[in-house]
Amino acid sequence: MKTVKQSKWWRKLTLRRKFLISYGILFLSFIFIILLFFQKSLENNMQFYETFLTQSNREISSSLDVIFSNTSRIAKVHYFDSSVRALLQDNSVKSSSTRVAYQEKMIRFINTAILGNRFIVRGTFISPSGDSYSNISTQSDSYNQMLIDTANEQGLDDPEEVYYTDIYDCTINMARYRTITVIRRIYYGRSYLGIVGIDLDYDRICTQLNSSYSDSTLGVVMLFNGGSIIYSSQISEGLDPHSISEEDRKALIALTQQEELPQNAVCSLNGQDYLIAMERNQETGWIIMQAIPTQSFQSLSMQNITIILLYSLLLFLALAFFSLYFLRRTTQPLVLLDKAITETETEPVPMLDVPVRARSNDEISHLVTHYNEMAQRINEDIQKNYINELNRRQMQLKMLQFQINPHFIYNTLNIISSIAELNEVPEIVAVSTSLSEVLRYNVKGSDIVTVAEEIAQVKNYMQILFVRFPNRFLIDYDISQEAADCTMLKFLLQPLVENSIQHAFTALRPHDRLKISAFVSGEDLYLSLWDDGCGMIEEQVQNLNTALHTENALETDASQVGIGLRNVNDRIRSYYGSSYGITVESSYGVYTRIEIHLSRNAALSESSRSSTAKEEPLS
Repeated sequence: MKTVKQSKWWRKLTLRRKFLISYGILFLSFIFIILLFFQKSLENNMQFYETFLTQSNREISSSLDVIFSNTSRIAKVHYFDSSVRALLQDNSVKSSSTRVAYQEKMIRFINTAILGNRFIVRGTFISPSGDSYSNISTQSDSYNQMLIDTANEQGLDDPEEVYYTDIYDCTINMARYRTITVIRRIYYGRSYLGIVGIDLDYDRICTQLNSSYSDSTLGVVMLFNGGSIIYSSQISEGLDPHSISEEDRKALIALTQQEELPQNAVCSLNGQDYLIAMERNQETGWIIMQAIPTQSFQSLSMQNITIILLYSLLLFLALAFFSLYFLRRTTQPLVLLDKAITETETEPVPMLDVPVRARSNDEISHLVTHYNEMAQRINEDIQKNYINELNRRQMQLKMLQFQINPHFIYNTLNIISSIAELNEVPEIVAVSTSLSEVLRYNVKGSDIVTVAEEIAQVKNYMQILFVRFPNRFLIDYDISQEAADCTMLKFLLQPLVENSIQHAFTALRPHDRLKISAFVSGEDLYLSLWDDGCGMIEEQVQNLNTALHTENALETDASQVGIGLRNVNDRIRSYYGSSYGITVESSYGVYTRIEIHLSRNAALSESSRSSTAKEEPLS
């Protein structure tokens, strides 16, 4: 009901308002598409920056691997040099001169390793007995004790365990450094050889990390070691790592302590949303984090979408103004046409007199001109149709005057039957009775009958032929009860039976056989007529089926086939539809089979039922 009201509301609108509403809907649809595009653009930007942050973290991790690669090689020198092992194992070197030579060799090795790596400023080996070997001659005992205490506190019992200290200040060779110390215990097999400590220049590490990225809009890079931030990038704008609130700092540290680090997540820092990505460096265990403000890539998309919307609005307003202007000038003849038609409801169709100011040479003016021409033709056709209808009714009256009353024919056949019965001529009785039933069936009653009634009509027709050709025809009926109760169009089988008898049985034989079948398949009813007559060649069958299944009527000589296949097939297709009809199957000299395809139940109209109910019995 609501849809009907909306449809009426739309129909009441003028063409101009319909145009404006349609234009507005089109514009809103365009805006909606732009917003979808904007959403997709944001998603693409997000995916781009997620991939960028992940790759950038991996590059920084690779830089850390390069920085700390020499520390592992220095800590494992005892595997490659027996003199180092002997020196660290105090009881292995008995000669003092040999011991001095080994010490000098150890110091040269440490100096060489440090010269090959610009990040290492000090390397120290401490034997189990407490002797230390370093590239720094002024090595303090407090530093050595710090290495020993840290190794004990951290429980570095595994040869592969490494501890990285936080950043601290120290003096090396009269120079101040901010250093990170790498501490580990060294073993040879199961033999404990001592502790190694390698100090790295933190400022040089920062310089190396700062050179690994150059985009000032990148955001911020941080390194986490345990629960502290050991590095943060220096940026000219955006998030200042030193200004992060304590609450946000704790939230970031909590993220670094998760088993699965967040690769791409959005979190709030100092009241602004940031896209963050984290990566764990396998060499140091440090957590690399990069954060980039989401506003940096959202603002560009928002700026573009704002420009697009502004230009779209201006374009819409300009198009709407010019469209309304031209619409008003163009549709003026249509308005006059609509007014003339709605105000005039008399017949004949009124002619329109368009004012000169509304006339032009466009399609709408042509429409008005053609309307006047059409109105003139309609008026002429109305007059002609009226005259033709009068003539047709007069002709019908004349034809009714010459028709023979069917009651006269039925009464005459009853008189013939009665006289034959009195004179004991049963053949005449059978023929007149069957012929009377045939006439009654064809003339009276509804056009829709049951299959059983149609079969009874065929039996009456065959009864006449049995009298004419005694013992010649053998006919079988295979009608299922379900099919017998179905309804169908009247007078379909008898013309086909007559056609078969006239054309199939051309040769003189003792017996000619016919078989009529009827069965139901789903919602379809199939009637089949089979004969063992002369049959047809394959080409004839193909041509016949082609003609029956096309829209063109089958061109057949009605004088040879009676009503024939053509009329029956046309009646079926006209009543049931083009998907129904007749199909012919034949083999030359063997048989012919005609199949009728119908709908299971033909609809019986109320008018047909009422006419049947009012019909009087024939006497």
